[in-house]
Amino acid sequence: MKRQILFLSLGLTLSLSVGLLWLSEGNTAQAENTPNPEHPFATLNQKAKNARAGNRADVDDLVNEAISVSGITNELDGFSTDSIKERVGRNESRYRSGQADGIPEGKIVRTVNGLAKKLNLPDYARTNAYEVRKLRLSLLPNFPQLIGQKTQNSQPLTVGAKLDSQMSPAEAVFVLAMMIQNKRFNEEYQVTNSERLSKWKETHDHHPKKPKKSDSQDSVSNRNSEMRTALENGADSLSTSDALKLSDITLNTLGIEQ
Repeated sequence: MKRQILFLSLGLTLSLSVGLLWLSEGNTAQAENTPNPEHPFATLNQKAKNARAGNRADVDDLVNEAISVSGITNELDGFSTDSIKERVGRNESRYRSGQADGIPEGKIVRTVNGLAKKLNLPDYARTNAYEVRKLRLSLLPNFPQLIGQKTQNSQPLTVGAKLDSQMSPAEAVFVLAMMIQNKRFNEEYQVTNSERLSKWKETHDHHPKKPKKSDSQDSVSNRNSEMRTALENGADSLSTSDALKLSDITLNTLGIEQ
């Protein structure tokens, strides 16, 4: 029961984007067989564009669309996302209208690492500023109206433009969700700082040696299942009360004001 509550509670917080990664992959094959297909994220981008002025109705529409696209609502079995929608929407509206500061990338790092510590996840579940920036840049082509947007006068970023480290509340929650998804399923993000440094040295070594197969290299391919087991064990270690509070704790750490 605690395990179910944990995943539902965390899922509520991440519902702005859970599942979008898989929707993107699933629409690729369909697009190849459809003449001039609409971009799978066109509606979400349009609603993000509409919300740029900070109008509360448009902002709420953006939040609702993102949750709808995620497909997680049908899995909540009686849990309500209304309070989270209201909280994120209120903060997004204030940010878009210039009444509140943005959320720095460092908050993503702190939130992910805090969750990893609380749930006793492996070291490779932690993140850093480099990974957060890398992820945002990878999301930018599909979500130009959401990633890096500021106030009502801002325009979508163009190729070569500098990506600001400050994010809107909606983008921050979106990036957090995508980071957690990548930590769960993407080997490229399932690496420790030392492993990343070693890989960088190998890439830039002008006299590379023949790589030796190591236990750490073998373990990388098994990290999806390791993460699943670690998350389940982490859920079992929490009290029911702590599991229910996880959404609020996560949003608090991220900097989404109550």
